[in-house]
Amino acid sequence: MQIFFTLKEGLESYLKSGKKYDFPSPEIRRCHRCNKFVEFKKHGFYERYLVTTEYSGQIVIRRYICPICGCTISYIPDVCMPGFVFSTELIFQALYAYFKIISYSAKELSRQLVKYYRARLISKTTAISATLREILPHARLPDKSLSIEEKTRMVLLLIKSSKININDISHRFYDISGKAILQKKSLYNSI
Repeated sequence: MQIFFTLKEGLESYLKSGKKYDFPSPEIRRCHRCNKFVEFKKHGFYERYLVTTEYSGQIVIRRYICPICGCTISYIPDVCMPGFVFSTELIFQALYAYFKIISYSAKELSRQLVKYYRARLISKTTAISATLREILPHARLPDKSLSIEEKTRMVLLLIKSSKININDISHRFYDISGKAILQKKSLYNSI
């Protein structure tokens, strides 16, 4: 299971600190495997690759373990999207450019990759709309009579024009559905 935390000092400070970063302690919570309330214990680190507009390389992820069943959780910085190498902001910047909401993306992604993200976004438009209904209750969501491309573009416009950061929307989507905003399957199998 993955839990997001906000980088208060920014990505640069996180990268410089590495394993010495002051990771937030997990609150007492219900383990998603054994279903008991536990205090998760520190259980080392692992590295994953991350590409943002300013950085491309390995980052350190803090891991915690359930003392009862041994299930682990990972604390992931808010710039990451579970299951994806590129940051949430970079992916959505490329999608905004593809749907002509902005004129260009700060970092160019390959045509194939943008089409892959576009297909994922289109397949998740209904689920994203449902999440946006909770996050932005007064927002006008796309009409059902529109084509899927038009609905997707309207959802992107709504996300871009909202005062809520795309990372926050992505994390709220993950909290609600258990999946990353552009992901097909759940990241972990519940037992």
